[in-house]
Amino acid sequence: MRNILIYIILFFGIINTVLGEEISFPKGQSCVAWKTDKTLIVVNKQSPVGLNCKIELKIDQSKLGYKFEGKFPISNFNSNQEMRDNEVRKLLEEEIQPNLIFISNLISFSEWTQKKNTNFELKGIFRKGNRDFNLTFQVTREIQNGTGVWKGMTKTKFSELGMVPPKVAFGIVTSVNDDLELHFQFIESEIPILSVEPEIWKETNSNGYETVF
Repeated sequence: MRNILIYIILFFGIINTVLGEEISFPKGQSCVAWKTDKTLIVVNKQSPVGLNCKIELKIDQSKLGYKFEGKFPISNFNSNQEMRDNEVRKLLEEEIQPNLIFISNLISFSEWTQKKNTNFELKGIFRKGNRDFNLTFQVTREIQNGTGVWKGMTKTKFSELGMVPPKVAFGIVTSVNDDLELHFQFIESEIPILSVEPEIWKETNSNGYETVF
């Protein structure tokens, strides 16, 4: 019992820095983040955040329109708590698929013209552990220092993405809510536009970058 109490005290000291943490993306960087809620000792609620700014983005352009694709290495998520990050890597099945992937549904040229200056929905497939899940992000487009910035968020659940909410420290001090938020900030100038064949959606001209914004 004494060892458990010592562990709890140390655990509180480690996570104290993330109490009530909100998502704050670095300016001028494309990043993604997860956010959830957990309860410590039944009554103490916190909202841990895991940030990842080492990501890969692209937009494939064909005769049919555009598809957005993002690749997010699981090992790069950082919540400022190593034990939690290790649990997240297991939860996201890094050993099966090291990168999370999001591929949007096709956006026609006319749809893009209508959406690009307004708030809009970005629907697509979220791939984790070699399984696909449907996700819809609510997206806004802002201009920051003359540069276009996409900001998006979706509210989902661990269970809807094939996961069981984790219980860190063997369930003794932590109970994680099933609710899960996924956020992103994408800088337009960092997203290359690649010409592709619509039948296969495969890169054909890695140097043919252009802009549609």
